[in-house]
Amino acid sequence: MAITFELVSLCVLILHSISYYCVVSSNQLHNLDSLDVFDIKSPIFSHNIRHSRHRLKRDVTTKRVEWSILEDKTNPIFTARYDVDNPASRIFTFAGSSFKNLFTVDTQGNVGVAANKKLDYENNDMRKVSLQINATSITDSTDVVILKIEIRLQNVNDEIPVFKNQPKPFYAVVPQGARQDTKVYELVAEDPDGNPVSYSLNSGAESRFIVRTTSTFSNRLNRNVVVGEVLTVGSGTFSRTDYQLVIQAVDTTDTTQAAIATVFVRVGTRNPQFYEDSYTGKITEQSAPNQVLQNQLRIQAFSFQNKTITYELFKGGVNNTDPSPYFTIDRQTGEIRTTSTLTTKDLDYDITERSQRPPKYPLTVRATEAETVLFSTAPLVIELIDNNDNRPIFEYSRYQKIIPEDFALGNSILQVKAVDQDSSTNAELVYSVDDGNFTIETVNDADQGYIGIIRVKERLDYDRIVDHMYSFTVVASDKGSPVQTGIANVRVVVTNVNDEPPEIKIDDSIVFSVREDANINYVVTFIQATDLDGDRVRFFFSPDKSTSGIFSINQESGLIRLVKPVPTNVDEYVLSITAKDDGACCGSVISLSSEAYLVVEIVGVNQHKPSFINCSDYNIASVLEHQSIGTKVITVTAIDEDRNENGRVTYSILRGQNQSPRFNINVDNGTVTTNVEFDRETAQSFTLTVKGNDQANPSLEGYCTFTVTIGDINDNAPVFDQPEYAVTITEDYQPGRSVANVRADDADIGTNAKIEYFLTSNPDNMFKIDLDAGIIYLNKSLINKRSYPLVVMAKDKGEPPLNKTVNVVIYIIKRNIRHYSHA
Repeated sequence: MAITFELVSLCVLILHSISYYCVVSSNQLHNLDSLDVFDIKSPIFSHNIRHSRHRLKRDVTTKRVEWSILEDKTNPIFTARYDVDNPASRIFTFAGSSFKNLFTVDTQGNVGVAANKKLDYENNDMRKVSLQINATSITDSTDVVILKIEIRLQNVNDEIPVFKNQPKPFYAVVPQGARQDTKVYELVAEDPDGNPVSYSLNSGAESRFIVRTTSTFSNRLNRNVVVGEVLTVGSGTFSRTDYQLVIQAVDTTDTTQAAIATVFVRVGTRNPQFYEDSYTGKITEQSAPNQVLQNQLRIQAFSFQNKTITYELFKGGVNNTDPSPYFTIDRQTGEIRTTSTLTTKDLDYDITERSQRPPKYPLTVRATEAETVLFSTAPLVIELIDNNDNRPIFEYSRYQKIIPEDFALGNSILQVKAVDQDSSTNAELVYSVDDGNFTIETVNDADQGYIGIIRVKERLDYDRIVDHMYSFTVVASDKGSPVQTGIANVRVVVTNVNDEPPEIKIDDSIVFSVREDANINYVVTFIQATDLDGDRVRFFFSPDKSTSGIFSINQESGLIRLVKPVPTNVDEYVLSITAKDDGACCGSVISLSSEAYLVVEIVGVNQHKPSFINCSDYNIASVLEHQSIGTKVITVTAIDEDRNENGRVTYSILRGQNQSPRFNINVDNGTVTTNVEFDRETAQSFTLTVKGNDQANPSLEGYCTFTVTIGDINDNAPVFDQPEYAVTITEDYQPGRSVANVRADDADIGTNAKIEYFLTSNPDNMFKIDLDAGIIYLNKSLINKRSYPLVVMAKDKGEPPLNKTVNVVIYIIKRNIRHYSHA
């Protein structure tokens, strides 16, 4: 083991940022000490390599381990501490198992079998069990080794053989004068450990019997079994009437387990033997005639003489031969049924005293061999099963209780009780109520039975319920099937206490307002309040004041008046109103109060119209041509000295009736934007008139007219005055002389319209051009050519610059030849 983890640590050290972990089987793991050479590619390891620089969290390592454990292993059955490195620095914890509650794991990694549990190979689910243990570093909780352990349980011979024969005890008969090797009995025993079984005779044979182990097919078990055949030895008369043969069944292993059985052999005949010593049957009350028992009871007896057996059923008691009036038995099959004369009233569970329930009918079954008249009897008890045929019945049909409305929540107010005449679960009760203000607890009291305790769940209210009374139904339901229920009515009358503060009524939909020029004593409003307890109410400005700012309140009537002039710098007042009762309704000295808020708006008078005080400055407004629609031009502002809506200005642009809107304006902030894309070459400016309206009714308005200039952008290239140029000069033309003059115009203005000229094609560099004037000059003496094709470019000084080119042809002729223009 030490070699394994040292090498793994070495792998981690060499790989630095590569995570490496191993999955090792237990056999390979525990034999690593014997390896001379460690091969990292060995198939005993599976690895997963991942690159991870500066890893902040460790990978969880998983190891798979196998253990083979004998089923009789004592605790600890093994330890997991040797399956991890540095076990002393780790805490081991149980993390799960495929077999619930079977294993325990201590912090040291010792695995044991839980208390009151045992390993059992004979339990198929326990032969292969998975267990998971987490081994967590004490210093680093992210350093976890998960051990996935597979435990294979090994069988040990810890079970004794089990005899399968029925009925018991084991009775047999042998005829007097039986011949050699007459089969008397056949024992069948099996070993739960699955080992072969052999049989031997211990005692009681007196040299007249032997046991032989042999294999045969069992019709009852429907498979081959190893049996112990009891055979006779010799012949002639038996010296005894009864023999008790003690026979041993042993498994054939090194650690032998044995079981003992006694076979009682009688020489001659034997009475029939029932398969059970006694029988119990069940049937529901009020059953119909000819109905089989609930467990379809069929009584069987064994005939040792291999004769036909008939069955009879009598009332219970020694030597009682009276037939049962309620039950009968089929003489051939032994099946128990109710009699054909039974009525539904005959089997009544509820007429029996509770202390004597369930009702039981003791009977006697007799099995008789028809030919030998040998018989045996067995007791049969038939138990009556309760039907849920009774409803719970309350002691009283109506309950009433008087309590104050401030009765403490959760306290009991009264107790109800119902009784169900059925039994068992059919008589178990559960109570419920149909009023959410109350709850009921079901209690099974040893003396009283099932009672219901009603408690207050929600705060009660004297003032808001009809007749000051809560009326509801309590239901008692039993747990039978189908459920039976009983009901009772409950009335809870509440008495009044001063628990209701005055309720101030202020209509939130009404706007309370005062004009800014209102006179002293102007009535603002009346405050009203309702006290459900019927107390007298007085009004105050909080806390307990009769004035607040410019207002006063009448304590008795709640009238609010103006007592001071309205200031010019306040737009609204928030008044806190307190309403107090006097507690007179219930003789209380406690006063309750409530609060509400009243907003009073100061309404301005419209005395001023909007004014554009900076209107003349707006003539600086401009916008470049070809800007997208919505481009901001300027923001205009109008001032209105009135308050509130009277002083709020909205904006619009005046235009002719059929004039399309070139500009838009934001109604609220006065920002002017474009509504079309302008072309300066079409129009250089526009005059706008903006109107400002206040929000009074009627509204006042103001105006501002200003000019918006359309700014130029370089959107036009120069245009030559001719599509092309052609001139003729003589061959003796002197350098420096002008040859031709080209001219271009630009529709833009300013710098965008200033033009410079360039020769972009000039063979032999024969000509030059004036940058500003466009005059072409002969640059050097002509050579023997008939013409020179030139290309002239006109470029403006805009940003970015635009240009246009034109072709210019210079023709050369001899002297004395009349020259002409080809333009």
